[in-house]
Amino acid sequence: MSPVNEIILRLGDIGVGSFDSESERLQLCDALLATLQKVRSPWDIACTHNWVNPTTNAAIKTLIDAGIFKKWTEQGNKPLSTAEFAELTGADPVLLAPALSFVLALERRLHLRGPLVQFILPCVAFCLSIPRGWKIEAPEWIFRSPPGETSGFFLYYFKLLVALVIVCVDTMSWLCVCFAFAGPMMLSAIYEYMLDGKILKYMSWDYTGHMLPLLRARLLLAIVAGNILVMPDGHDQDFDLARSQVWKDVVKVVQRAAIPSNDLNINRQDSHPEETTQPPNGVFTAEGESVVELRAMEVETQHTEYIYDENAPSRLRTLLNSQASFGAAVGAPIIFFVGGFTYNILEAQSREGDNDTAHALAYGMWWMIIPHLAIISCAMLAANSPSILHSLVGDGGRAEAHTGPWRRRLRKVVKCTPRGTGSFQDRLRNLVKGVEDLELIKPAYDGRFETVSLWRRGPNKRLWVNEVIDWHESEARRASQTGVPRDGSPTLRKLLEFGVEDRLWLFFGVLVLVIVPSALAGATSWNTPRTGLSCRSLNHLAYLCAQILQMALWGWDTHLHYGSRDKLQKSVCWMVQFVVGAITVFISIGGTLMQIIGVYRNCLCSVSRLPLCETSECLQLTHM
Repeated sequence: MSPVNEIILRLGDIGVGSFDSESERLQLCDALLATLQKVRSPWDIACTHNWVNPTTNAAIKTLIDAGIFKKWTEQGNKPLSTAEFAELTGADPVLLAPALSFVLALERRLHLRGPLVQFILPCVAFCLSIPRGWKIEAPEWIFRSPPGETSGFFLYYFKLLVALVIVCVDTMSWLCVCFAFAGPMMLSAIYEYMLDGKILKYMSWDYTGHMLPLLRARLLLAIVAGNILVMPDGHDQDFDLARSQVWKDVVKVVQRAAIPSNDLNINRQDSHPEETTQPPNGVFTAEGESVVELRAMEVETQHTEYIYDENAPSRLRTLLNSQASFGAAVGAPIIFFVGGFTYNILEAQSREGDNDTAHALAYGMWWMIIPHLAIISCAMLAANSPSILHSLVGDGGRAEAHTGPWRRRLRKVVKCTPRGTGSFQDRLRNLVKGVEDLELIKPAYDGRFETVSLWRRGPNKRLWVNEVIDWHESEARRASQTGVPRDGSPTLRKLLEFGVEDRLWLFFGVLVLVIVPSALAGATSWNTPRTGLSCRSLNHLAYLCAQILQMALWGWDTHLHYGSRDKLQKSVCWMVQFVVGAITVFISIGGTLMQIIGVYRNCLCSVSRLPLCETSECLQLTHM
């Protein structure tokens, strides 16, 4: 019997119980590893690192058998052509050329090519259609230059480059925000969908034939303009929405000027009251404007009465039609996205065994959550831009644009910063004022009306609907006191409320949209050799868990923001949201970057398996 066969037989009899102590077992393990390093051939080492790709294995094996690496080392590793390699090794240059080209391309392969071009770039087009309340914009002072100076001409191209960089940063930052916080944003959007559906269902019932036109108009206005911010930043729960100047201006779309009176001498069934070109006492209108002359009774206490405007239907239709076309906003990016999937699948069929293609496909399915978010946001009835609304109601004599949430928070910091003789307080105040003067973060749209971001649209529309309900109930109570018949539907608040069943449908509906991309991506990464749980599949799983946690925190934050007064809970919720949000950004954006630059291909992720326990059921992390 040869010595090798004798060693093999002896090793076959060794088990875990063959050692008197743990040190003997570890000593044998070290000896076996040292022996393994001595007997392994270069091909064995190459196969260990490249076994998941048969094409790579075949190319490297061909070059090893031809003696390319040995001859190249003998020549001092200097650059050689294919013909020179063929002359040194005596191999056929037709055989060496494709093998050398493939191996050399392994070092130059851009792992970001597939995911970046096929999936991430189309997602940029998707995210531009998602409603937002802020943007990063180049300050106006960058393009200012003294007139008559030639230096401004030479600095123009530099300023243009700076503006281009700022635009790219703005777009990519919003893309990262949409990807990292997709769960709460979809939850808010679906909440708005369900609320719009309840309103339309309520208005389509039979008894709405007795509904006052102004109530119908206000409900429709809440649908098409419910994304306008009416609650000031830093409000308290006792804030009366009816006192908001924004609310008073927006409702001008569906009603005429308010006339103070206790009772109006007007027939509500008559849609054409007496008109005159002269305004009544105390009411001033533009020259030539027709107003309804209403006689107010002389009473001690007066009530504000709102009159339905006959032009409200056309104005509401204008607001609805101002929304961008669904096909133009979403259709074209979907074609590019589907095209990327098709190309990747065809490429995978021609490159069987290439796990890079499989992982690129997995990350493309992972980013599919951005198209889900864009499709939902583009199907909303409320327009993303408030420009049409501003043109319909005007600025109310206040032409100044709103300051935006970023500047309001900075001013709050300046206000709360203590004044003192110490240099720290002065430097802090100067720093905050300097950041404010940069004017980098601005409202998404110019004008006095401010739109809310997607994750606030659902709760913000709830405020609009609640205000309409409060107005309707107050009118019903006043009508019951005066004996004037009003709308015969006193259950408006009950019909538009969200019950437990509605909340469950909302949560599980969004959960499906969040789970599908992560589940498909995780399953693809799991089944890509070697099969099991590893860096990439853990990335998808952690992202899914983070989104579910963020959705729960969104519900808690919404309750605290619009309901509870507990400041301690608000502080705790904000801190938890900040921590979870930072972790989610690292998981989503950091995980994608690590896939693109090839971090997941390093030696740590090349570990075949890492047992976490001694039992046979222990979890093993395997390289994907």
